[in-house]
Amino acid sequence: MSNTREKPGCLLGWLANLLAGPAAQGTGALPYRGKDYFFSKAERSFYEVLRRALPKDHALFAKVRLIRLSR
Repeated sequence: MSNTREKPGCLLGWLANLLAGPAAQGTGALPYRGKDYFFSKAERSFYEVLRRALPKDHALFAKVRLIRLSR
């Protein structure tokens, strides 16, 4: 048995924030923003090379996670 207390999970933290009211929640502005472009310049260039190399009846999917190909 351990004598250490478990830290509250994110659900408890979310609930405490919800109950604190709108004044404690801030302006709602998030510390991140969307990207301006889906590809970097190098990725876009490589995508175009691959797209031109494939026959017209083939599809090319970009930024697919490798784990999705193994199932």
